[in-house]
This record gives sequence, C-alpha cells and structure tokens, in this order.
Amino acid sequence: MKRGQGAASGAAVLLAVILGLIIFFIIVIPPADRAEILGEPIPAKINKTTGRVMNASTNELLVTSPGRIDLIRQEEIEHALPAVTLFTRTESAVIETIDSIYVSRSAVSSTQANMSFVLDDLEQTENVLLNFNAQDAQGRLHIELNGNTVFNREVSGNVQPIELSRSSLRERNTLTFSVSGVGAAIWATNRYELSNVQVVADVTSTTAQRAVQVFLMSETEHNNLKSVQVQF
Repeated sequence: MKRGQGAASGAAVLLAVILGLIIFFIIVIPPADRAEILGEPIPAKINKTTGRVMNASTNELLVTSPGRIDLIRQEEIEHALPAVTLFTRTESAVIETIDSIYVSRSAVSSTQANMSFVLDDLEQTENVLLNFNAQDAQGRLHIELNGNTVFNREVSGNVQPIELSRSSLRERNTLTFSVSGVGAAIWATNRYELSNVQVVADVTSTTAQRAVQVFLMSETEHNNLKSVQVQF
C-alpha cells in the first residue's frame, strides 16, 4: 500500500508540472495563436495611421497614405455660362396725387392742408417735383416741405413745377399748404384752391443690375481644384 501511494503522488506531481507548462505556454504565445488554440475569436486592433482593422498577429513596420489618385484627362475644364444682361432703368413716376386742396385765411380763421408721400428708395430717386393748378387765388401761397419753406408767392392758373430740395427730402415726407394773412383788410379772405396736385420723380430701378449664375462640377473635379478663373 505504501508503494502504490508513492507512485500516485509522483504521477500527480508530474501532471501538475505538465499543466503548469501548458498554462505558461498559452500565456506567452501571441494573442492570435492563443485564441486559435482556445477556440476564441481572434482579437483585432485599429491601425492609428490608416484607420483599418488589423489582426493582432500582424506586425507593420511602416504605414503611409499616398493621398488621393484620380483620373482626370483634362488639365483645364470649362463650364459655359448663359448670357446675362445687366442694366438699370430710370422712369418718371407719380409718387402721390390729390384731386384738390383748399386753404384760406381771414382775420378770424385759418385753414391749411397737408399732403404726405413716401419715397421707397431715396438714393435712387431724383428730380422730385410738385405740380398743381391754382384756382380762385387770392394772397400768397405758402408751401413747406418737412418744415422748410419751398414756395411763397402769388400764383394763378398753371404753375411751373416746383422742385423739392433733395436736402429736405426724407423717406416719409409732408407738404404743408397755407395762405398769407389779410393784413389790415380785416373784411377780406385770402384763399387758394389747388387741383391735380401731384408729386412726381425720376426713379431708377436696380432690380436688373445684379444676376446669379449657377454651374455644376463633379466631385473629382472639386477635390482636385487648384484655381478658378472667370472669363467674359
């Protein structure tokens, strides 16, 4: 019995040594070989330079990226654009109109009138004129533009167009019409009846002064673009 027990103990020690060697071998061998022996999935890693997946057993000494290689048969590519015409147009336009205006002044009462008009594009508006016919005229007609006097005299019939000073014009404007006082003639009444009152001006349209043209290029052409020139 003692001899059998000694043989069993020796076999156990030998088995433990062999098992230890196997474990040590599995630990020190490359991860890919170890995974293959153990039946596990082969681990992968990402190459930091190329961004692709590599096997753990792969050893790369040098990795480089040469860049893009595209086939372009022409050194210059021409994109034809359709014809375009740029221009401005200046036309006379009626800015505001009123059929009639009546103003009067006596020793005890006074009546004046206002006319408002808007200039949408003051920079592109020139030669702003005030036109009207004067009827039943008595006294001096006084006209102000935004508080500045632009007319102050006696008139009748067809009146020459009154130029409105550009320095007094704004985007929103007001014309004020009144008539002079009667002075010592306290029994009299000064009055004006104006008809066909109009503000006209030369307005320049710039809508056709600009144009947009669109052309398309391929991705290959765009990626290899060095310079662009416009010829016309």
